[in-house]
Amino acid sequence: MVSLRKIRGGNKTDELSDAGNGLRDSPLERGGGVCYSVGDLSLIQHTPSQGSVLRAPSQEGSKNFKAIPMKKTTMFLLIIACLAGRVSAQSPVIESGSHGIDPRVSAAVIQVLDEYMATFNAKDLKGWEDTYQFPHYRLAGGKMSVLEKAGLRDSAKVFGELQKAGWDHSQWDHRNIVQASADKVHVDTRFSRFRADGSLIGHYESLYILTKENGRWGVKFRSSYAE
Repeated sequence: MVSLRKIRGGNKTDELSDAGNGLRDSPLERGGGVCYSVGDLSLIQHTPSQGSVLRAPSQEGSKNFKAIPMKKTTMFLLIIACLAGRVSAQSPVIESGSHGIDPRVSAAVIQVLDEYMATFNAKDLKGWEDTYQFPHYRLAGGKMSVLEKAGLRDSAKVFGELQKAGWDHSQWDHRNIVQASADKVHVDTRFSRFRADGSLIGHYESLYILTKENGRWGVKFRSSYAE
């Protein structure tokens, strides 16, 4: 905390804040009037004869001060600027999310994605939705789909459309966790779709966001280039 000391004529001192950090008595020879000291930055003296004067340390040492006449407005602005600068310097830096991934988070996320793909290939809609978080979001083909809860879709419709296009199964090509915190991760993924004879239908880049809610990791959001 920054503190400011008001020094009256004589040697009487009034504390203007509730902490003594950065406050010290100046060796400036005082006649009458009032002095203001902000840490080691400067000392301002107000006397009836001189008005407001900034007393800055000279090159010869801190005991010798040179006087610079000031208006009252400038004096108060300088005090405020000094206080603000000290507070700003002490403000903590907030950093949320990291490229340094906790191995425990990584293992939990990869396990969910393994279950996600296994249940999808098994055409197990209930098991597949068990790997979701709700509401669940998917952005693909320029449209955002929102699934409010499990059990609202028909298995034949979900997998039937893919099967009509020749799909038999899919597999992950890569899953790279690019950013993470203790309860959210961004995963750069690519998966491929195959026909029953093993021939390739296509590769699809995607971004998956998994969150940890109520102690459980699940897929919250998918942004996919697949239709």
